[in-house]
Amino acid sequence: MRTGSSSRRGTLVAASLGFVVVLLDVSVVNVALDALLREFRTDVAGLQWVVNAYTLVFAALLLSSGALGDRFGPRRIYLGGLALFTAASVACGAAPGLGLLLALAAGGAFVRIEARSAAPMLPLGLLRIRAFAIASLCGVVVNFGYYGLVFVFSLFFQVQQHLSPQQTGLAFLPMTLVLMGASVLAGRLVTRIGARRLMVMGLGLAACGYALLLPVRIEGAYAWLVLPMLLAASGTALCVPTMTNLALSSVEASRAGIASGVLNASRQVGGLLGVAVFGHLVRHTAPQAFLRGMQLSTGIAAVLLLLGCALCWWRLEPLPRGR
Repeated sequence: MRTGSSSRRGTLVAASLGFVVVLLDVSVVNVALDALLREFRTDVAGLQWVVNAYTLVFAALLLSSGALGDRFGPRRIYLGGLALFTAASVACGAAPGLGLLLALAAGGAFVRIEARSAAPMLPLGLLRIRAFAIASLCGVVVNFGYYGLVFVFSLFFQVQQHLSPQQTGLAFLPMTLVLMGASVLAGRLVTRIGARRLMVMGLGLAACGYALLLPVRIEGAYAWLVLPMLLAASGTALCVPTMTNLALSSVEASRAGIASGVLNASRQVGGLLGVAVFGHLVRHTAPQAFLRGMQLSTGIAAVLLLLGCALCWWRLEPLPRGR
């Protein structure tokens, strides 16, 4: 019994470490956006690809990783992925220039092949399960807003308010701490109040946070941003563990790996789209043009989150408690 408990704790620590490493990589890149802008003499479109090249490949390989985990065991795939991630991170840090790789054309062909395959990597039947489909769609919306927000406000802090990368990291620190704390809280609440209520609560809180960012001004004090950013982070943190619980509890245990891969691939696609759309809206760095783009970005995110909130309330059935 003790061995089993130790094994579960080790698995939890390993999974948490992997999650932290992924978030750290995304945070480091966003905090360094202004340095990349100057060092590589690029523009906002170039910065979008720095972030999205990572996100695009990440999203594409999550399906493969989920299927491989089901087939060969999660331990082998996790260790191999961690080693590759470490080596690639070192290589990125030593990169002498800004390279762009466009790899979008194969997406449509992939889905078509998967739909016709007798043993597809992506069983499209998963998306016919209402709870799973809603969880995946909400994953797209939540990451669309969150990744887009981090990208835009990294530029806002550094390009418009002239903060250093260190100051920018500190500006995001309260948001990060709340994200961690609320995620733990969500894991405990989901079995008490149900997934539907918690998703509605999280999406609603996040939408309020984005809406409160609309009056932001270039010359405004950082203090006015704290509450909206904390609300956005809290809502996001309540949603992510809940949608994971919702998705995995709606499929058989034998399909947990691929189900997890589909959910997380959906989230990463949402993040990719958020950076692409928000980055396009703030592509002009003149203060007033940037501000208009930033306000439009936060407004779009708030509307999409409210639509997700309505979808969960009207279409999602609460799971049995303790499931």
